[in-house]
Amino acid sequence: MRLSGLVVKHQNNLKVYNPIYESVFNSNWVEKELENLAPYREAFVGWLASDCVDDSRLLRGQELQNALVWTADKKLSGEHYKFLISSQNVAAKPQDDSPNDDVSMGQFSDSEISESSGDVIPTEIVEEPTQLEPQREFKPIMAPSLYESESGSSDEQMLYDHLVYCVQTESPPEIIERFRKLFIDGRGYPDRKVEAALYSIISVKREELQFKYILYRCCHILINRWQLHARNKVAIADLISLFKNNIPRTGVEFYIVKRLQEQVKLFTKSEEYLALERLVKVVDPDAEVNKQEINSSVGQLIYRYPYLYSHCLLSRDSSYEDRQTIRHIQSQKQWQFEMELSEYLTYLVRQSQNTASQMQSVLNPTLLSDAELNFAVKEFAGKVEGSQTYRESAQFFLVRTRKTQSYAAFKEDLYEYLISSIKPTYGKRQFNDRLYKQLKSTFPESDSEKLNNLLLIETCRYLFDFLVVESPEKPNHYVFYDLVSNLGPVRATSLLLKIALLSRKVKPELEKRFSILFNHYEGKALDDMRWLVKSLENLNVALVVNFGTVDLSFLKHIARD
Repeated sequence: MRLSGLVVKHQNNLKVYNPIYESVFNSNWVEKELENLAPYREAFVGWLASDCVDDSRLLRGQELQNALVWTADKKLSGEHYKFLISSQNVAAKPQDDSPNDDVSMGQFSDSEISESSGDVIPTEIVEEPTQLEPQREFKPIMAPSLYESESGSSDEQMLYDHLVYCVQTESPPEIIERFRKLFIDGRGYPDRKVEAALYSIISVKREELQFKYILYRCCHILINRWQLHARNKVAIADLISLFKNNIPRTGVEFYIVKRLQEQVKLFTKSEEYLALERLVKVVDPDAEVNKQEINSSVGQLIYRYPYLYSHCLLSRDSSYEDRQTIRHIQSQKQWQFEMELSEYLTYLVRQSQNTASQMQSVLNPTLLSDAELNFAVKEFAGKVEGSQTYRESAQFFLVRTRKTQSYAAFKEDLYEYLISSIKPTYGKRQFNDRLYKQLKSTFPESDSEKLNNLLLIETCRYLFDFLVVESPEKPNHYVFYDLVSNLGPVRATSLLLKIALLSRKVKPELEKRFSILFNHYEGKALDDMRWLVKSLENLNVALVVNFGTVDLSFLKHIARD
């Protein structure tokens, strides 16, 4: 370019020499040419041509990940980022919740049923998705502008971009100090443009609750990167403790700083901050911030139950990257528990065979006693209903539903399927009648219809509302407490397991109900909530035995003893 006369060297920099070239080949030209090199250009152009409404043009899976990697160090137009954000939003939505996926339960083919060794395996059971193995490397993509939301302002975007840059270039202690100066002190931040952007956000007269979402996202931008490295996880606890250790200063003369302090105080009382506190207990259970509580509470146990993470560690405002982070943590913790449980149960088997002396002692990874764990494993893995396990019983029940003529008839069969595991002395008092009435009143307008997957899933969901708890707004769980008190936590869990085994889409609904109970009681002392802890532990074991990724086929030996 120097030889052609386009540029000249000036003070060790290249400078455009010809003003005509300077006016033509400017930054806008560079930006457009760069966008033409995008690996997703064809999909992007097609999406724009549809006035940004054709979701089939949006990126998914590996294509989306490749695009995010490509854009990470580039500055592109707003349309590009809108395209990528829309792709992320679509990718984050469950793909199998659409009513269009509704498939008649009466359409099993003979090829879908295997009767070898007496096992009947309908499609609903086989398709249970397995969790990602933690060995896979996880790298959340944090291209600056991808944190922009449709409702976000340029000031918000400046905050997000700034934090993304800092977390990639500075150490956690340096970033925490920055965070303290910016959001806690509210004055003296070295980057005055960023400070001005924060002041602009705070000064806008809008609903008080909006700023908590900005703070939550700012925290997660840092957390998403730090959790990738074990040495940085302690920084997550330090970051979250900044807010609780914040002592409001008196005599602050600047209105904007006072308003910032008010917003931070509101944030510490929000569900978003509570989700971050739970996350600290998961990634760093021994963190000093957790030890500040004098009495052990139910909330301290959150790290033990990976099946609660997606409901307890995220908020409604969680981004695609945030959800990826939690899924990765969940996968790691789940794998760890499955391995520890497998090792301990193997140890118990060899101990019963008098060969454990050759093994190093293994700790019980649950809060159940050995006797309680042994009983739970026999219940969840053994032959409990005649010659069938609960999994086999669910499989045979699903096969029988092929012959069911109507939804009303299915509900009758479902009632019999469920009460077969209820002690007659308990069921005949009131429970059986209440369960029967609950099923009769479930979608009565569909009684004459043929059963389909949607009806099956919704019926199971309503059963969980009745048997466990309906919602945070309606936290009544008398039926579940009564079940645990009369049947014991193992048999109560077994009843719920029988429902969860009917469809791969039902298990998350059960996990959601237990997360509601956990959140409801997380501040209670452990000594007062033993019934809930036993239930949480038993469900953990039941899910590993029936849905886990670790081979636990040897449990049959325990179950037969």
